[in-house]
Amino acid sequence: MVERLVETSNPKVIAELETKIAKLDEDKLRMSEKITQNSKPKASMGQIFELLRELLSNPWNIHDKGPLEVKKTILKTAFKAPLAYDRQNGFRNPQVSVIF
Repeated sequence: MVERLVETSNPKVIAELETKIAKLDEDKLRMSEKITQNSKPKASMGQIFELLRELLSNPWNIHDKGPLEVKKTILKTAFKAPLAYDRQNGFRNPQVSVIF
């Protein structure tokens, strides 16, 4: 765009290209601000480590007291595959993850 701006002698075209360049600069600034805002961690490393230590020491307490998203995450972590269920026999032997 800058090359076109240099080559052009029409004032209307120059003004239009300058507004486009200004808009692109604003968009670039706005996106860089979003990136810096989203790159901040939601929790400190100490909080994450403490939660992980508590989970690995007793996953049932967190599963029992935590929200639904935490329960689903624990189940995905604890088992390699979805739990198999048979109508006559109930749940089959689960494939337990290496962590537990």
